[in-house]
Amino acid sequence: MHARMRRSRVLEGLHVVAVDDNADARAIMREALTYDGAVVTLCETGDEALSVLRYLRPHVLVSDIAMPGRTGLALIRALRALPAEDGGSVPAIAITAFGPRFPRSLALSVSFQEWLQKPVDPWELSRLVAKVAGITGRRGGASRSFEVT
Repeated sequence: MHARMRRSRVLEGLHVVAVDDNADARAIMREALTYDGAVVTLCETGDEALSVLRYLRPHVLVSDIAMPGRTGLALIRALRALPAEDGGSVPAIAITAFGPRFPRSLALSVSFQEWLQKPVDPWELSRLVAKVAGITGRRGGASRSFEVT
């Protein structure tokens, strides 16, 4: 017998835009979120993400804070300046390597709904995406299940 992981699909039907200037961080976010069923669009810059957000209208945005050019803070401010029908109210999660230097309270004060510190825990990322999308209670949370075969 061996243990085989079964996809939880808790994020099935959700479209997430994830932005980070670090390719490895983007890959981790994609793997974690697609594992749980989300469709993920990756962006390397804040400008690219803002452009994508305007026409894709995803369910959730996950954004690094410290990026060259348009930072995550500038991205969320620009996004929140848009009308809701143009994506201005999409729930957003801030990701940061700054730890205590960029506290959760600051992220929430600039219109992110949640905050996550790097290195990103894939399970926690999926749980927070489900939470801000409003599906945690409906689908039982973002826990992984295991099946022994």
